[in-house]
Amino acid sequence: MGQLVTCTNGASLAVSGTTQVTITVAIAANAPSTVTNTAVVGSANDPAPSCTPFVDGCATVTTPVSDPPPPNTPLLTLTKTANGSFVRGSTGSYTLVVTNSGTAATTGVLTITDTLPTGLTYGSGIGTGWSCSASGQDVTCTYSNALAIGASTQVTISVEIALNALSLVTNTAVVGSPNDPPPTSCTPLVDGCAAATTPVSDAQISEVFTVPVNNPLALLLLALILTWLAHAYRSNNMRSKGR
Repeated sequence: MGQLVTCTNGASLAVSGTTQVTITVAIAANAPSTVTNTAVVGSANDPAPSCTPFVDGCATVTTPVSDPPPPNTPLLTLTKTANGSFVRGSTGSYTLVVTNSGTAATTGVLTITDTLPTGLTYGSGIGTGWSCSASGQDVTCTYSNALAIGASTQVTISVEIALNALSLVTNTAVVGSPNDPPPTSCTPLVDGCAAATTPVSDAQISEVFTVPVNNPLALLLLALILTWLAHAYRSNNMRSKGR
């Protein structure tokens, strides 16, 4: 009735057993940009609850809703992944993957603009067909080939991590082409936009004992220590045998 969907299952559900049902819905042309769907489940000996967070028998899912791409147009999406750990005084890298989920290939040059946060400095950009450069904190990577429907391409951007970098750094990028311009601002759930927040730690410091080989006094001291250790070993051996 109306927006209320009821699904029933006459079979009993054993201890630790599971069962599932898939509900197909029609999405209206005027649906909001996000929709939240809530459901509860119950039985004769375990009644359904009211749905509030952390209550058993209740589930909620919030889903973004987007407009379909116009006919014969590309739809560029971007993902960004930080590779490995970021350590102050060393280097790190991000991999950016561009996918065309639209209904036409891209035309002209595909461009990624990646704004590095304070504490990170551009090092290099590597990817088949990609060319990268930087102006201040803005890194620009271009791809001259057409990106076909359903195709993906990726570029890896290496960065130098400053000793005074913050403990969390957020890197934001947008992608676009002449027939699918980049978004004007990068916010969650916007196509053509990606951000990665990465923790930054200090380098592990290990102590190493070294002897300068060109220092006669150091070599003499080392020889005396080794002689004393050998003498102590022999003396201990003789006392053990004399027992």
